[in-house]
Amino acid sequence: LLNYADNAGQNGDIKTMDRICTLVISKCKDKLTVQNKSAALAIYTKYHGLDAMKELTKAAANPGRTYRNAAFNASMLIPEKEIVTRWIEYFPKAVPDAKAEIILMLGNRKDAAALPLIRTSLSDAGQKVRIAAAAAIAKMAGAGSAGDLIEYLKNSPDPADQEAAKSALMSVSGSKEVEMLIPALKDCTDAARKSIIELLAWSKNNKYFSDIF
Repeated sequence: LLNYADNAGQNGDIKTMDRICTLVISKCKDKLTVQNKSAALAIYTKYHGLDAMKELTKAAANPGRTYRNAAFNASMLIPEKEIVTRWIEYFPKAVPDAKAEIILMLGNRKDAAALPLIRTSLSDAGQKVRIAAAAAIAKMAGAGSAGDLIEYLKNSPDPADQEAAKSALMSVSGSKEVEMLIPALKDCTDAARKSIIELLAWSKNNKYFSDIF
């Protein structure tokens, strides 16, 4: 039935495609049929583009993670940059569980328009959002994210945050970025100091030995 819907869309019969996809989306309500629901959403988005945003945000509010992620994956099929703006505008209204997933999706799109939201999300009240933001900003900004990640490391002492910050910094840091850790070593929490020492050791540069000692 979904293959038929896709073929109808390819042939310009958007009305038939809509009827099938909305029917499948409405009828598939459990874990056994979520893959069909997700496929229907992807087909619907394929032919509606930006106009599918209403269905995508409905899916983003779904209690099931699989279907929420189907919405974010489907939105990746939309080439227009406007889709990034739409998700940024929707972010404050998103259910808590979806916020981290939106940040990761925006990181995967690598559109610079999302960087301000991702930066502010490093200090979000939700830990999952902060952790997602660390991974997203590293992916988007590379070595240019080191300063933001070091601030995140300094200001978020929870072990999970520290691990996220270290992992992100390891993925983007060269000798210049490692050097940026030295001033922070003397002005941070014990948790951050421990992480910075581990990062300096990871760099294997013996010029930092005296600072650590």
